[in-house]
This record gives sequence, C-alpha cells and structure tokens, in this order.
Amino acid sequence: MRLAVATIASAVGLKGHVRLKVATDDPAARFVPGALLLTDDGELTVADVRSDGKSWQVAFKGHEDRTAAEALRDVRLYIETDNEDAYEDEFFYHELLGLPVVDTAGRELGSVKRIQAMPGHDLIIVETARGEVMVPFVSELVPEVTQSGVVVDPPRGLFDDDAEEVRP
Repeated sequence: MRLAVATIASAVGLKGHVRLKVATDDPAARFVPGALLLTDDGELTVADVRSDGKSWQVAFKGHEDRTAAEALRDVRLYIETDNEDAYEDEFFYHELLGLPVVDTAGRELGSVKRIQAMPGHDLIIVETARGEVMVPFVSELVPEVTQSGVVVDPPRGLFDDDAEEVRP
C-alpha cells in the first residue's frame, strides 16, 4: 500500500531545494539523503535535506536548480508500506478520502473530501451537494469508521436546514 508522506509546496533558493508539506509522523526517518520516494508518475531520490525542526526542505537528484524544483510543485510523495503494525481499528487518513459519509440512519450525506488537522481534534471535511461541511473527528460525532464508509451522528442542522431555531 502506498502511504502519502508529503506534498511538495514550493521551490526555495537557487539550488533545487523544495519546501515540503509533511504528512508523516517521522520526517527525520523518511527524508534522508538517498531515500527513494514514490510519486504518481515515478520516483525521486533525496539528494539533500535541511530542517530547522519545524519545516523541511529537500533537494532531489536530477532537479539541481530552481527551475527544475519549481516543476515539482504539488507533487505528492509516497512510500510503500505493508501496514502490518496497524491495529484492526486503525487507518491512515488518506484511506478515508472519497469514502461515503452516512448518518446513523443510513442516509447518505456526502463523501470525505479531506481531513484537516486542528489543535484540539481533527475535522472531517465532507463534500455534500450543498458544499463542504466540517465535522469534528471525535467519537461522539463519528461513531464508526470502516474501509467502506464513515458513519456520523451529527447534531441537528449540521447537514440540513431543519434545525429548530434557538431562542435566548
């Protein structure tokens, strides 16, 4: 299984470095010189790494100048993993993308567009016919997540306009 570990954000400097939007819990282990990272169109080999502990910048073999680095913008980087260490109820966020979202009664509400990391808890961004709906990714509102879909127990009015008017 492919696991997304980063997306290339932008070129930095003149020597081919790019800034990464990191999507892994261990960037120091993933981004080392010589590491092979998969892309949708092939693979890239890490030539150099710079980090200040908060952000990560890498250069890839064959992309030694700014022009070549700019061409990599928005490229997703992956590793191959067998996910043997995961527990039965664990999943990677990228596995949820595109899954149907239903309420506890089975009514289809939309599909998972993305997961947004937040300080207190993450949000599931659900694409509906009316636009995006943000659902806090907490067990009270998301009681079940499977490989076939996400079940939510939303408060009244989150996905529809039939909520009772609240009066002071």
